[in-house]
Amino acid sequence: MTKHRRRRTSTAAPQQRRRAPRRSPRPRGPLSEKKNIAALARELNETREQQAAASEVLRVIASSPGDLQPVFQAMLANAIRLCQAKFGSLFLREGEGFRNVCDIGKRSGYTEWYQREPMIVLRDHHPRMPLAQVAESKAVTHIADLAAEQAYIERDPRMIALVEAAGARSLLGVPMLKENELVGAIAIYRQEVRPFTDKQIDLVTNFASQAVIAIENTRLLNELRESLQQQTATADVLKVISRSTFDLQVVLQTLVESAARLCNTDHAVITRQKDGVFFRAANPEYTWSEGQKLGKYRAVLAIPMLREGIVIGVLSLTHSEVGPFTDKQIELAKTFADQAVIAIENVRLFDEVQARTHELSEALERQTATSEVLGVISSSPGELEPVFNAMLEKAVALCQAKFGNLVLFEDGKLRMVALHGAPRPYEDLRRRDPIVPISAVLGRLVETKQMIHVADLATQERYATSAIVKLAGARSFVGVPMLKEGRLIGAIAIYRQEVRPFTDKQVDLLTNFARQVVIAIENTRLLNELRQSLQQQTATADVLKVISRSTFDLVTVLETLVASAARLCDADKGFIARREGVGYRLAANFGFTPDFVEYVGQVLIEPGRNTLVGRTALEGRTIHIPDIRTDPEYTWSEAIERSGGVRTILGVPLMREGVPMGVFNLARVTVRPFTEKQIELVSTFADQAVIAIENVRLFDEIQDKSRQLELASQHKSQFLASMSHELRTPLNAIIGLTEMMVTNAARFGTEKAAEPLRRVHRAGTHLLGLINQVLDLSKIEAGKLELNPEAVNLAPLIDEVVGTARQLAEQNKNRLVVETQEKLGSLTVDPMRLRQILLNLLSNACKFTTQGEVRLQVGKVVDGRNWIEFAVADTGIGMTPEQQAKLFAEFTQADSSTAQRYGGTGLGLAITRKLARMMGGDVTVASEPGKGSVFTVRLPGRVGAPARSSSEDIKPQAGDAGARDIGMEAAS
Repeated sequence: MTKHRRRRTSTAAPQQRRRAPRRSPRPRGPLSEKKNIAALARELNETREQQAAASEVLRVIASSPGDLQPVFQAMLANAIRLCQAKFGSLFLREGEGFRNVCDIGKRSGYTEWYQREPMIVLRDHHPRMPLAQVAESKAVTHIADLAAEQAYIERDPRMIALVEAAGARSLLGVPMLKENELVGAIAIYRQEVRPFTDKQIDLVTNFASQAVIAIENTRLLNELRESLQQQTATADVLKVISRSTFDLQVVLQTLVESAARLCNTDHAVITRQKDGVFFRAANPEYTWSEGQKLGKYRAVLAIPMLREGIVIGVLSLTHSEVGPFTDKQIELAKTFADQAVIAIENVRLFDEVQARTHELSEALERQTATSEVLGVISSSPGELEPVFNAMLEKAVALCQAKFGNLVLFEDGKLRMVALHGAPRPYEDLRRRDPIVPISAVLGRLVETKQMIHVADLATQERYATSAIVKLAGARSFVGVPMLKEGRLIGAIAIYRQEVRPFTDKQVDLLTNFARQVVIAIENTRLLNELRQSLQQQTATADVLKVISRSTFDLVTVLETLVASAARLCDADKGFIARREGVGYRLAANFGFTPDFVEYVGQVLIEPGRNTLVGRTALEGRTIHIPDIRTDPEYTWSEAIERSGGVRTILGVPLMREGVPMGVFNLARVTVRPFTEKQIELVSTFADQAVIAIENVRLFDEIQDKSRQLELASQHKSQFLASMSHELRTPLNAIIGLTEMMVTNAARFGTEKAAEPLRRVHRAGTHLLGLINQVLDLSKIEAGKLELNPEAVNLAPLIDEVVGTARQLAEQNKNRLVVETQEKLGSLTVDPMRLRQILLNLLSNACKFTTQGEVRLQVGKVVDGRNWIEFAVADTGIGMTPEQQAKLFAEFTQADSSTAQRYGGTGLGLAITRKLARMMGGDVTVASEPGKGSVFTVRLPGRVGAPARSSSEDIKPQAGDAGARDIGMEAAS
């Protein structure tokens, strides 16, 4: 048995074996040198041949992408040639054996064996077969002599053929490994026993590695080609889908054809589900029974087509050969099934979108029509004819009718107001007679107030003889009532000249148009009423403007009233007669000739039924005579002739407290009765005339009363001035005598009468103060009180006032507190009147406070300008808001109990405020019941020369007449 050696290798290029460094050979002479040179030359030639072989193999690989046979042949031929072998084979691993894919070299007898059985199944041969050894070890198998191998000795048929038929003796088997997985082997043979060298083994190992690389490249390339084919097919399908988006049959047919081609199957079918039943959607000529008979398929692949987890179809692929579909084919089929689902879904969505688009288009048409109608309504305010025509035209067009009409229901009759598209004979009929008989087609609509839809009028006995059928050729008909709050106001009807009933949508559309017509009619009515109301309001405003500007020019006001009433009520003439004694006389007119005005102006019209004015005054109500020439009671013929031939007349009484104080008359020269609204409007003008007359009467009365009051005021002032002088003279004498007798009581012997004399002195002084107040008030009201302003140093004046007020405070055991700012300086005022103001306020505070505190505060205030502020605060009884509201009114007390307890005339605070305002200031109060009051006097801090002023300079201010306070004055 010949010895052989084995060694393992990998797919990587063999590493260079390390060799021991050669020692420099000793010189051996010229013959040794020649041998070395020859050896080096052989090695160089071998290396060049190996490089050339490797380049050739790489060139073949590059020039034959995806085709392994040329690569295998080039690789095996170079391996045989360079390794000095006789023949060789290249095997690929398939399952449990090897397939011979390439043979090179003559080997008679053995070649036929390989051609007959190219597949070597290892389990069918000796376990020590050379290929079995390569498969087991995954390493290089090097056998020096095959004839010495156990497999040959035990007479394995293939080994016998290899040794005896092919003459193989030495063998080199090199595994082809990919990531340590055996993918094939290269075997080269010699026909003599001559083992291969290490270089030769390395060379074949390198060729095996290149073969693995070529196999992997080819696999990747084929996968890339398959992927590209799939992508191309998918792109083609998507292109078909995009071009035939809504032709589902074309898309599905393309899908099954592509699936069959790419999955290398005989048939492909798409079955869809509809109403629980599956039917063929692609390859419709194909049936399962025919497939079983004619197709003779053995393998079937069915892929469900799922949408949201629901099966909507099945993609089926069949093979005529036995064998499973590959994973790639299954995955590809799933992709086509998904595309089929997408295509079906796209068509479904498109159909839905188309349906929705159709609905939206119809809705848009309706909205556009509605918008156009509304545009007509807005552009023709108050005009119904354009609205009717536009509405009817749109209804006929959108409902695909031939013609239509619109009628209004008035006084129990149907009146045609719009007609569109009708044949000429019927149109001519309705122009001559717009009244449509209720017994005709629209009669049932009037009876029921409901929509009427007739498929064929010609087959209905009650309609067959109507003009709409005979003259217009109407067949299918629909009529919709126009209702306002359940009341029929009209109808819209459309017709077709063929038997084709209208759809529900068309009926709804027509109903909507009917509603819009009702709205348009109502809007027009409201607009007309609004215009009338606006005209009335404008006229009323003009009248009121005239009344305000000519309040006391009654003739102008009455003429404006009668002219406005005549214009708004579409009257030709009018006049107003006012009561004068037992009759009525012309006071204002409009539209009558001067001759008529002169004639009637000289006549005193008495109450009676023979004239409009007399009859209206007699009955005290509105009188409306449609035609005076046919009224038997109207006998004032001369007035009729002079008036210019009036026919219709209207009389409205001017009532005041149930008594006619005049008559408002309007007239028309034609017989045309006034409407209820016009009569109501004239009644409004009559009321305004009464107001104007009453205003003038009241103004005259007020003017007379004012003159009387002015005269009485003058008399009062003269009386007060005279009485004050007459009273002050004896009072001054009494005060002087009593003061002298009290002061000189010892001298006159009147000590015992001292107290009564003091009382007389105090009473006289009090009475003199009251007289002075009355005289001051009289002077202020008459504008005769004069101020004498001068620069006053405030500190001495305040000390003087406090000295006087301290005695008043002590009478009720009150504490008087004074707070003044430093450096108050001087103030330009009338010093006597300032003392009077401060003493009035301090005396009031002391009088209404018991055992409390009275405080005087004086300081400067800057509020846009400089002020001096005097504040008198007390802790007395205080006041309610109602009492404060009339505090500064003249001769006014808080209430009877306050007046009885504290006394006073109610003049002190009134005079105080008037004096403060005369000096450019004012007096204000803040108070709470039980907590006291604070009176504040604010006077301007004038700088410069003092100026004289009088009560004539006082301008009335808010609060003068009962503004905020109660008149509680000091008993000074």
